Amino acid sequence: MSMPIALKVCFKRDSGFTLLEVVVSLILLGIIALLGVTLLVQAANGFIFVTGAQAVVENAELAMLRLSKELIVTQKSSITGTASSLTFASLHTGANATYTAFLSGSQLILQDNNNNNYVLANNITSLSFAYYPTYNGTSSTTWVSGSTIVYISITVAGPNSTSLTFSTRVAPRN
Repeated sequence: MSMPIALKVCFKRDSGFTLLEVVVSLILLGIIALLGVTLLVQAANGFIFVTGAQAVVENAELAMLRLSKELIVTQKSSITGTASSLTFASLHTGANATYTAFLSGSQLILQDNNNNNYVLANNITSLSFAYYPTYNGTSSTTWVSGSTIVYISITVAGPNSTSLTFSTRVAPRN
């Protein structure tokens, strides 16, 4: 039994793709690959930035914590300070040790009375101190007898030319 010609045409199959279909598929695949690579590069750059910023933040927070803890156990009468340095007699060590905090190059230094330097933080771009008679009082650039609060501000160079500023207020002992 032979099939009619009209049915033979319907069952005829062409195998393969046309050149146009192949070119369009390759272009779409290239666009998808380009978007995927771009997303991966952005994710990697974000990870690198966050990792670097985290190290900077930890470094600055430890420096602020050390200065704050030292100042909390310091007698107000032992403090002398300017806008760029702070000297105090710490009771933290059990003996009256005098320390001076200052910026040397890009390092925050805590120097004891024997001229031993302890680096508290690196990549510091600015360090400033202000002194207040009350929490919301008017600031002074030098410690005076009525001062009760020390304001510390540290600016740190972060990754990708960013800068991060950390500040705190500390009330030394009476």
